[in-house]
Amino acid sequence: MCSVGKEVRLFPLLDLKGQKSTYLGPLIDVLHHEGYVCKIERVDYEFLKGGNEMLKIQREKEQRTI
Repeated sequence: MCSVGKEVRLFPLLDLKGQKSTYLGPLIDVLHHEGYVCKIERVDYEFLKGGNEMLKIQREKEQRTI
């Protein structure tokens, strides 16, 4: 999805028990290594109790040389 779109949003960030997913940290680490910027943002809605955060993933902007 990241190679096709400008931005990918993942929601919710919880597992089936309502806890923050154990995959979230390792996923963010891999994405940073691959050149993506990851931000966790609060949203106005909850899919599950306490599940009001979303992960936004964007490719780092390429620097231009003149």
